[in-house]
This record gives sequence, C-alpha cells and structure tokens, in this order.
Amino acid sequence: MFDFLKIKSKIISIEVFFRENEDPLYRYVAFSKKGTQIDFSFDNQESITWQEMPTNLLKKNTAIIFVFTGKGIISKRTLANSTLTQTQLLKTAFPNSDIEDFYYTIQEYPNDVIVSMVRKSLAKPIIDQFQNKGVFIIGLYVGPSVVQSVLPYISPQKSKIPCGNCELIICEKKLEEINYNHCGTELISISGEPINSAGLIALGGVFHHISYTYSHSENQDVEINLMASEHHYYLKNTHVAKFSLIAFFFLLLCNFLLFDKYNKSSRDLEAKVGSFSNLLVEYDSLKSDFSKKKNFLESAGLLGNSRISFFADRIASDLPQTMNFESVNIFPIIESDEKTEELLAEKGLVRINGLTPNPVLLNEWVTNLSAYKWVKKITVQNYNKNSDNSLSKFEVLIQINSQ
Repeated sequence: MFDFLKIKSKIISIEVFFRENEDPLYRYVAFSKKGTQIDFSFDNQESITWQEMPTNLLKKNTAIIFVFTGKGIISKRTLANSTLTQTQLLKTAFPNSDIEDFYYTIQEYPNDVIVSMVRKSLAKPIIDQFQNKGVFIIGLYVGPSVVQSVLPYISPQKSKIPCGNCELIICEKKLEEINYNHCGTELISISGEPINSAGLIALGGVFHHISYTYSHSENQDVEINLMASEHHYYLKNTHVAKFSLIAFFFLLLCNFLLFDKYNKSSRDLEAKVGSFSNLLVEYDSLKSDFSKKKNFLESAGLLGNSRISFFADRIASDLPQTMNFESVNIFPIIESDEKTEELLAEKGLVRINGLTPNPVLLNEWVTNLSAYKWVKKITVQNYNKNSDNSLSKFEVLIQINSQ
C-alpha cells in the first residue's frame, strides 16, 4: 500500500487541532517501510489529548510531521499571480501581518491559491513539547489544504468528506471549501484501501511532504530545517554504522587468520636484526661522526666557496722577506669544554703568529693587508721582544668581510 511514496524510515504525521481555551487535540497516522512495502496504520479514530498519547509512539529519533488546524489557523483564497514573489503574495492575502511571526503553507492551483497561517507563538509550545521527547520534526504544515495531495487517490470521488474536526468541500478533485460547522467521519477508499476519514488530514501531511499533485510552499523554521537535515544524516549514518560493523567483523576475521603468518615473519625479522645488531651500532656511530664533521665543516664555511687558499696567498705574498710565519690559522677551531665534544670554528677570522726583525716592517705589512676589500679589521694582539736574538714575536688577528 502506498508503495509509490519514497519513504526511507518510519514517519508519523500528526494533526494538531487547536481549541479555544482548551488543550489541543491530536490525530496521527504512522507510515513504516518493511522491505519494499510501505505499511500504513491509523489507530486513533477519535481525537486524543497529549496525556492520552501512546508512550511507545514517540520513540527517540522518530520522524514527525505536523499539520496544524483548528482555532487560530487563518486561511484565505486569493487569485494566483505568477508575477508576485512568495512574500508579496502573502502581503497581498494578509496586508497587515508581519510574515516573520507566522508559519504558513501556500497551496497553489492553476487559477488561485489557498494561504494558511498560524502564529509561531501558538505552534512553538507544541513543537518544543514533542522535541523534548527526542524526535526529529522534519515537516510543519498549516491548514487542512494539505489534503489536496491525497485527493487524486480517493476512489470513488466525493464532494464532501467529514474529517472529524471539519468537513472538506471538493469539486473535481480540488479542495474548494473547509467547513468547521460539520464534523463526523466515514470510511473512504484510498488506492483501494478503506480507511477512516478522521485520519485524512494527517495522511495528507505525509503526501504533502513527499508527493503532491499541485505545487506548494511554506516557511519551515530554521530549527525544523536543521532537524530534517539531522534526520537525513541520522538515517545515513545508521546505514553506514551497519556496514561498518560488518566490515569491522570481516577485518577481525582476516586479522585472526593472518596473525600467525605475520607473527612468524616478525620473529624471523627480529632474529635477523639481532644478528646484525653490532653492524647497526657501528652504523649509528659512523652516522653520528659524519653528522658532527659535516656540522663542523658547515659552521666553518668549508663546504661552500670559502676562498681560504685566496686569503692564504694574499697574506703570504705581501710578507717582507725578513719576516717569518710560525703559524697561519685560518678559521681557527675553538677548544671545547669538558662537557661536550663538539668542534666549532671561528668563521671569518685568521690568526697569524710570526717573527719580525723590527716593528716598522710589521706595521707596513699590516697596513698593506688592511687595504684589501676582503679585510674588515686587522689588529696586532701581541708583540714581544726576545732578549736572545734580534727577532720579535707577534700575533695578528684578521677579521674577513662576509661578502
């Protein structure tokens, strides 16, 4: 029955009938999917109060559709106008109303439309009351005009259908009028299935939500849209979870079957690693030495274009014949302390120790070197006169430009 409806899970459609100075009355229908079949059930032929609502009906995560009818519902028929926007159409039907304060449903026909509205302040307590039960409210519709979506499936066609709280006047499969002065119910046939007409409006809510003959529109609340989206992903994630459990069980089975094989391979590899442990230790030691030496060469600037030979050649070429070098240390190594073995080089520094017969030659040589562009600064650190010969010891520091 109703297999043409694209229902993926259980949906409960509830007609909420507002009464003056009394609590609302409820009628509901439930659709559920079993395989490829869509089952329909309607248990309350008489309206019930909230206290009489079956406790097992509003299970957590159930999808709910509301259809608000009765006292406080404003309905108006107006001529169709394709040039008007939805907001303009509402303003035309209810010129003095603030649309943001209402939920509405617009049932469109070829020549006219039925606009039904209800104040949010009236409907919101009902929404909150159901939402506190942990259900998903996926649709909210206003007025009995939602039955238009189910009228084409009624056979034989009727001109009047009592729906318990109102009477629907129908002409050529089109809802013409809603009469609240006549109540009662009767059996009608929908797609060959006899049902009590008391559930027709609630039934129309499901048809209106899923499949419809004429077009319709409504301003679903942001919270309603969010819950509808959450319900969609809840169903999607439920199927994903089922497949995930199956896949997880399959992976556990494969893991159990292959564990012994991989465990044996692991033991063989561990034995091989143990037999070559000494080579691994030696490799780590060589790698550490290589890293230290590489770091030293990088810090000393010897891996790039260091120009050490150029500096040595220039320093030696200008040395007077009567002067001698005892040592020329380009980028000298800094002695490390006892706590570390790291070697560092004083990049950009040349330390020269030598002998000179007199200070004049030393000063001239220093002056000549300082004229080079690559010499940033040159200083005489020490100058000592030896008592046993005519030569004096000196120490000169040259700082080299980085460019």
